[in-house]
Amino acid sequence: MRKISVEGGTEIALCDAGGSYTGADWGEDGNIIASLSPRAGLFRVPSAGGTPVPVTELQGGERTHRWPQILPGGKVLLFTVSSSLIGYDDASIDVVTLADHNRRTLQRGATFGRYLPGSGGKGYLTYVNRGTLFAVPFDLEKLETSGSPIPVLQQVSYSSQYGSAKLSFSRTGTLVYRSRDIDAPHGAIQWLDADGKTQPLLDKPGIFVNPRLSPDGDRLAVADTSLPDSGIWIYDLHRDTLARLTTGEGYSSPVWAPDGKYVVFRSPAGIFWTRADGGGKPEPLVLSNESVFPTSFSPDGKRLAFHQSRPQGWNPLDRVGRTWDQRIESGKARTVPANAFCGV
Repeated sequence: MRKISVEGGTEIALCDAGGSYTGADWGEDGNIIASLSPRAGLFRVPSAGGTPVPVTELQGGERTHRWPQILPGGKVLLFTVSSSLIGYDDASIDVVTLADHNRRTLQRGATFGRYLPGSGGKGYLTYVNRGTLFAVPFDLEKLETSGSPIPVLQQVSYSSQYGSAKLSFSRTGTLVYRSRDIDAPHGAIQWLDADGKTQPLLDKPGIFVNPRLSPDGDRLAVADTSLPDSGIWIYDLHRDTLARLTTGEGYSSPVWAPDGKYVVFRSPAGIFWTRADGGGKPEPLVLSNESVFPTSFSPDGKRLAFHQSRPQGWNPLDRVGRTWDQRIESGKARTVPANAFCGV
């Protein structure tokens, strides 16, 4: 983390930070409350730099604390809590008093909470859910909301991956935001030949990631991240058609079964499978609160290798046994040495 004068000059290093940026706020006392790691609580960083001091700690199945805001008076912290690193439908807005670390949940099904001051200690808690900005009355003294949340603004540009929104309030209550309508998401997938030349393969509206060709080379499974619930899609190379296979927030990393009849993919709840022709509904293979990513099948289609992350970091490749027939039989995952496949 670094700071620099708004008038320019030399950057000053404050502390080390790992992972992607997920929020910080400068307090009235000169200290900064920041999310220094996507898999940890929040930290206090002196404005002059130094060793960060933990302010919040993860509890139970929580995976991340992010997007902090120090409330007026500098004694209370507002922040987003989530049990998933990808997907924020189940996130919540919490407050914690910095003196005694007492903590409470203000709003569930919410992310990117911001306090908007009013008169007499009364104000509003604003938050985002699926791109809609909501507001609910909030008492700064009692640290309590009252009444029902009201939708204020729709189609706010919002990241389902990080739980952030492109909006900010001025001290006088003026809102500046970016509309999702003008984001114009687009990302083309291209062929790359051995000579380094490229040509378009899938060039349609959307942000497509994790492309995987079917075993016969006729279809492409991709994840679309342009909207929170875009899910997994199948592109037919010969017909130039794009069909939705699944709908769900945080769905990614599709992998084809060797027979081309099934596709497995990750979700915030674990690894799921579904028929590649769109028949039936997705069913779970591996249920997990951790981040799990399918990687590849054994040639006979009876074993699936996948990554699984834990709070202490990435573990070796796991593999789970499954029988790919008319129905997928239940099996148990077991950890295998990393060098049995490759180094990780």
